[in-house]
Amino acid sequence: MLREWQRNIDSSTPTMDAPGETNRPSIYSSDDELLSRRKGPGEMSEAERAFLNPWEKHQKHSRFPFKFTLHTLLVLLVTAQLLVFNLQDALYSRTMHKGFKFFFMPEGYDRDDAPQTMTVYTLEDTLSGLQKVVDEFWALPAKSIATMGWVESDDVKKCSLVDPYAPYNASSPTQPKFPKLTISSKAPNSPIVTESWDLPPGPVGATVPYLNSTDSLKDLASTLNEMKYSLNMCNENLGYLYHSCYSWLVTVSWSFKNSANLVVSVDDDILEKCDEMDINERLSKMMHNIGIVVIGVTYAALLMKEFARRLRSYKEAKTVHAVAARAYACNPDADCFVGAQGELTRKVLTVPWSRLPWTVFLHFFPIWLPLTFVSVVLSTLYSFAVCFSSSYHIPTTMFLKFSSGGSCLLIWLTWVQFYKFNKKYYAFVLTMSSALPILFPFLVGVAPVFIGYALFGLSYFGPLIPWFTTFSGAFRLLFSVLNGDVIYQTFESMWTVPSQFVVNIYLVSFIIIMMYGVLNVTISILEHSYFSSQGQERTFDLFIRQGLGGNPNEAEEKDGDPDGDGDG
Repeated sequence: MLREWQRNIDSSTPTMDAPGETNRPSIYSSDDELLSRRKGPGEMSEAERAFLNPWEKHQKHSRFPFKFTLHTLLVLLVTAQLLVFNLQDALYSRTMHKGFKFFFMPEGYDRDDAPQTMTVYTLEDTLSGLQKVVDEFWALPAKSIATMGWVESDDVKKCSLVDPYAPYNASSPTQPKFPKLTISSKAPNSPIVTESWDLPPGPVGATVPYLNSTDSLKDLASTLNEMKYSLNMCNENLGYLYHSCYSWLVTVSWSFKNSANLVVSVDDDILEKCDEMDINERLSKMMHNIGIVVIGVTYAALLMKEFARRLRSYKEAKTVHAVAARAYACNPDADCFVGAQGELTRKVLTVPWSRLPWTVFLHFFPIWLPLTFVSVVLSTLYSFAVCFSSSYHIPTTMFLKFSSGGSCLLIWLTWVQFYKFNKKYYAFVLTMSSALPILFPFLVGVAPVFIGYALFGLSYFGPLIPWFTTFSGAFRLLFSVLNGDVIYQTFESMWTVPSQFVVNIYLVSFIIIMMYGVLNVTISILEHSYFSSQGQERTFDLFIRQGLGGNPNEAEEKDGDPDGDGDG
């Protein structure tokens, strides 16, 4: 639009002197020549390069959609990468996690429900549970139906799977890495004290003096913070796609933090591959990731180039706005300021550039650009890390999990931008962009009510109802109730609360306010935004206007789209 103003102003005002200027040939100074410079026939201007989507460039200038092609290839490769790891290792990793819980959790652990933690209440159960971990570790290669082995003490990449049924031999030249027990304790007004022991086969109390009797454990309990086993093991995964040998670090924690009893949990992590990949295997596993890296680097370079073009167009538009505003101030009766388009032009030129609506700046720097760039960088970094890693398995660290899952999510999310050529496919984005300016303030105004209910539930029901033990738990429960889930289960679970009158008032009032009120208003806002984004009108609104004696075609005439096909 600013370029159109520039051409109109230039054609309608051959000479236009600003105050204090004489004999100026046009509204442009020598520094403004960049603004009036045009491309040759069939060539794209800087603005077209920056603002046209790949489909529009292809239709108008027969330009190959490079970014769309790269984005599509990246979507396919990143998705395939995630599915390969999931098919090969996800089920295997979950099964191993259940297996480690089966062997290393104390007696009485519910193996059917397989909860994440188990609580231990007595000194005897604590000593027997600690001893069970050591006994199971040394017996696991011969006891487990899976092929398990011990990691050699000098190298976690070396796994002893030659004779898994052979018992531990203390005289063997190759010794396994012993299980390590770490005990941290904290006396009042004192720092945390940590001690560690490597445990050979046999009674734990023979090595750890705190665990040789219930009396010594009772003395330790007064200052106990946490007891943690670190167990190094390895095993083979035949897999669906390839064979692998993995080295595991299994952690069995006995935590006394913020609890009146010991809470036991088991965690595991793949450390390394315990067998070496030959050159052919490494190349076959790297080619996929090398492709992602090459495409990602190319795509990131194009995105940075696009940002530079948009930045130049932004600066150019800012200059054009200043020039046009000066022209309007000198000659407000020029032909380019007459008519409907001229009225819009006058309104824009009387507003300083810094006070234009934020949607103008989003036109130059859309949210898709940084989101796409972040997704490309994450996928590239993750594949780059996989290429130079000796392991090839499902991501286990938080950074790798976030890079893998986050990049795949963002790559698919940003693919929506290529639907912009058709508003029916782009309806979700158009609806949300129209609804958010109304919906966000509404939800901010409702948030204190929701938080108040959550805090009341945390205080009143927390000691009796597990779902209200933490604020996050209360938040999740109330959000589920708000969306019509677990309503009956929530009422049933709260029969143990002494005052049922408070329970009924609490839940019924919450449902009336949040479900019947807030949720329905939210749906109404989204519905209205959807129809507005499609250039249509809800039947209800049309009915109301007809009942009030209005013109039923008013909305269509106002939008300049009487046939409702979106071409107005």
